[in-house]
Amino acid sequence: MNVMEWIQYTSAPLQAEAICYEYDFTYIARRFGKLDADIIALPSPYWRGNDPLHSRWVAFRAIEQGHLILSSTRFGNSAALTSYGEMIGQMSSFDNNNKIMIAYLPVKSITTYYSLIGDGFIFFCIGLVIFLFVYLCSQGFISKR
Repeated sequence: MNVMEWIQYTSAPLQAEAICYEYDFTYIARRFGKLDADIIALPSPYWRGNDPLHSRWVAFRAIEQGHLILSSTRFGNSAALTSYGEMIGQMSSFDNNNKIMIAYLPVKSITTYYSLIGDGFIFFCIGLVIFLFVYLCSQGFISKR
């Protein structure tokens, strides 16, 4: 999968697109973060069953990678999110409205610790737990029964 094909280089903020389920995969979001994409357009045909969940997943990716996300859904909750996961605008397709959402987003992403180090901290913590377990077993603090 070539992420470079999804990036649009313009004089405006760097824009990228992912479709629906693709953005549930961490490695795609991480590539957009490494490319310093400012705004991610995320069209999705989600349904009422996962209506609030999709917006929360998308907010997590916005915080994780530090970019803005404009998520539009066919049947569900469309949202405009900042790099901090703040929902600037939202609209449900099930509400009685004119189906037009207007939101003003800042035009620059931010750099987050996760976008810099990725899963390195997670692997460090797992290694530390394993080391402490082995150390405590060798010192007799954890005994076999």
